[in-house]
Amino acid sequence: GPPAMVSFILLAQCSGAPTTAGSLAKCREVAAAFDNTCTEAPQAPAASVVGMVGEVYSCDNVGMCAGSEAGATCTWTRRLCVSCVESGGEVRIRVQTNGLPDHCYTSPRTAPVALDLDFSAVFSPALDTEAPKEAPTSQADVDSLLCDIQRHATVPSSSGFQSHGTQRLNTVSGVSTTGTVMLNQNSAEQVDPFYPSPWSQVPSYTDAPEKIDKCLGHPQAQGVYHYHMISPCMKDLTARSGGNRPCNQQQGCADVKSHAMAGFKAGDGRVVVGVAKDGNIIYGPYDDDGGPITGLDVCNGREIDGTYSYVGSETFPYFSGCFGPGNYPAFQPACTTNGLAAYIKPSTTATTTTADTTTDETAASATTAATTTDETTASSTTAATTTGETTASST
Repeated sequence: GPPAMVSFILLAQCSGAPTTAGSLAKCREVAAAFDNTCTEAPQAPAASVVGMVGEVYSCDNVGMCAGSEAGATCTWTRRLCVSCVESGGEVRIRVQTNGLPDHCYTSPRTAPVALDLDFSAVFSPALDTEAPKEAPTSQADVDSLLCDIQRHATVPSSSGFQSHGTQRLNTVSGVSTTGTVMLNQNSAEQVDPFYPSPWSQVPSYTDAPEKIDKCLGHPQAQGVYHYHMISPCMKDLTARSGGNRPCNQQQGCADVKSHAMAGFKAGDGRVVVGVAKDGNIIYGPYDDDGGPITGLDVCNGREIDGTYSYVGSETFPYFSGCFGPGNYPAFQPACTTNGLAAYIKPSTTATTTTADTTTDETAASATTAATTTDETTASSTTAATTTGETTASST
């Protein structure tokens, strides 16, 4: 069935103090926002991805089929289970998905494949936004941080990240409420997939945007269907049937960011669109007062209702550019033409829609003391390890 989108009451914000860890009740509210297929969610995980109850989805004229075909109709089984448990005073969120979408798609060359993606992390871990994990202080620092397709391969130790499945996708930044994975914000050429800009580290640069469907997804070379940006199909149920058409001018989808935002309405308030690998919530673009969520740091996050969260925005890096908190540098990433005009630090008494003047954290350390867990060494076999979007294909 359609995902139950939840919004939360906007409480007073406080920038600068350590955030509190998320509660079990809040975690289960977030888990219930996902279009789960399992019977256990949000109270408990499924025994496995392949063994959980799935949902059969059919769509016509998708191109390469993710399941079985009968004439023009492709039928696939999607599996998703997001759950929360508390043990020893620690709340953990677990995400189990085969990555297949709850909407139509189109892919003329590569069939989306079912994944075995299963991970857990501390839910909304307590973090100090005044002690950022990422604090670039130069143009080179910002480019190294945000123009790196492997940036999400390591997860901060404060998140207690654990992988339980066979999938090791280093370029995954999180999972959306549709069950589809959110990949790092860069293409294989280390540039914005939709608004690319040449920069010194990309000798083979091309200004051709990646081809996607009207749900703004596509499979990469190994068949992992994914998003780089918020999808209108995360929120707008009527948009889902149109996913079997390409995003292009003929389909009224010439400007990707405008099409992405069209699925979200200011009157809907704040909605959950996913969860990042570090256990933090990813919200949609609007706040409960109808305005855009502003005051985003270099990682595309900020403190919201006492916890650090990411925001699905219409500007690069779109979801989570890095695992935050981050600082507010005076430089913009060189790999995009669609970055924020400026990183503006929220004032100490601001709501998420109010910000004060730009704060340049030039005195902050560019290094981070937090140790990281390298996902690449975390395990065993992999069904489809990616090294990025090498021949990222799709439409």
